[in-house]
Amino acid sequence: MHLKRLGVLCFLMVSCTADNALKGGPPDNTSCSEPASVVVGSGELEWVNLDPGDGVDIVYGSQGGWHIVGSADVTGMDSGVTIHFTITDVKSGVLVSDNSYANGFIMEEECSGSLLGMYGYLDVETLTGNPEVTPPEALAYHTIEMRMEAEDSTGRRAASHIEVIAIPETPAEN
Repeated sequence: MHLKRLGVLCFLMVSCTADNALKGGPPDNTSCSEPASVVVGSGELEWVNLDPGDGVDIVYGSQGGWHIVGSADVTGMDSGVTIHFTITDVKSGVLVSDNSYANGFIMEEECSGSLLGMYGYLDVETLTGNPEVTPPEALAYHTIEMRMEAEDSTGRRAASHIEVIAIPETPAEN
């Protein structure tokens, strides 16, 4: 009889936990009471707010690659946040950057913080079909979607995106 009750109790515990996770509710082991959320911004050393249609620079890095800088501001999440940062060319639907960051997240207060200066390294060969075409040539003044998906150490998740315009660096900025 005790085994049967134990089995029913275990079933109920697993069912409730799975149901909570499927509905997007907070896991039972979080200290955060507010809903999990993430805001997409920019800025390498300090937060830069982005509005839809703003321009973001296509930057030529010191090691010879091209990137766009993204930043994430999260609330309602515990420490141990990982960010999945992607960039998609909106017109074609082609993913041109796919990066994950797990280090450098700064908790500014309990259950909120930011990760600044994430590089969205650009690869446009799938978009253009030509390895010789550079990201500024392929993406200049295109609408792109910057997307951030955040997950903390307790399994809480949030995602957000913004559509902005890719602006090529001018030669004087190189």
